[in-house]
Amino acid sequence: DSGAGSGGEALVHFGQDAEDLSCLAWVPARDLRVVDASSGRQTERADVRAYRDALKVIEMSRQGTTAADIAQRLGRPQPWVQQKSALGDPGKLHKPRGMEWWDSKGFCEVTYVRGYARTQGLYEEIAQGVDWEQDRVWRVRKEEGSDQWHLRTVKECPGRPGRGFCGRSLQKVPDSTHQIGPQDRRQAARTRPHGDWACAAASGQGGGCQKPRLESPAVEPYWWCPSCSWYACDACVQQMADKATSKQVAPWRPGECSQLDALVSDMVRDFSLPDPWRVQYTVKMNWYPDALSRVSPHRHDNWTLLLSLGAPRVLTVDRARVLMEDGDVILFGTQSHGVPEMPRCQGGRLSLVFMFAPDE
Repeated sequence: DSGAGSGGEALVHFGQDAEDLSCLAWVPARDLRVVDASSGRQTERADVRAYRDALKVIEMSRQGTTAADIAQRLGRPQPWVQQKSALGDPGKLHKPRGMEWWDSKGFCEVTYVRGYARTQGLYEEIAQGVDWEQDRVWRVRKEEGSDQWHLRTVKECPGRPGRGFCGRSLQKVPDSTHQIGPQDRRQAARTRPHGDWACAAASGQGGGCQKPRLESPAVEPYWWCPSCSWYACDACVQQMADKATSKQVAPWRPGECSQLDALVSDMVRDFSLPDPWRVQYTVKMNWYPDALSRVSPHRHDNWTLLLSLGAPRVLTVDRARVLMEDGDVILFGTQSHGVPEMPRCQGGRLSLVFMFAPDE
């Protein structure tokens, strides 16, 4: 794969193994010779691109831009532009599959800036000066029939005695929510509650178990694993450890690391971000200590400005692969994004993340 970069450079994959992301490198465009000018792999789903273009049509129409000019800018037929413009309201647009729950204001163009904060020793200073904690697996859960959603950690099934560790995610019964990405579920599970079970976690969690024996009164909610029919009451499940990820996290704590404080101030100023000292929004860090640290593709219902420090790592944004080198910055919205493993990568990497709602 290759893609245009800033400063007349292109991101090129060297090597035979397309999955070996450590073979990606920026190369001056003057050193390349085009041998195939055919269209490359699409970096965004066609329905997502159409939705984003339709949002632009409505916004530009409100600003007085003519349909002909909009069509030329977006590369869309003028009748298509006129049709979207006539709707007049983003709420009337059909949202892409799997993104029905996201706010239309969260969609934005991806912007990439290379070498913004390429300072010798900055990664080491922050990595060593911050108090990190183990990250956990989170899932976005949406209440069925409403726009309300919340985050829920994942509990792993330990497996039935004598069968070894299971590891599948426990399911709540009853549950009026369904999961939003990854692997979206369109509706809540229809598992019918019953009382023909005993809590398998009772002996390991001490007192407070709600259903220690089969004959104990039925309780709701409870948790189970459909794969091995392992059951546990809610009180015992809440005492279980959350499923961990392979990365570390930390919120930005003013005063903890002077280098980090200065970097936050610079980015707030240079990218016209809300002042985090006066406006409450998320400013946090993710630390990937080694090449096997990763995060699965996921989405956020907001804009994200991300600075990468340390070893080069690939950031997937929808279907595109972006090589984030030390000091690079990227801005994106509701686009799916993740950090895959790069087994041949040397060194750790951290990201400073600003998650905010855009101004009108």
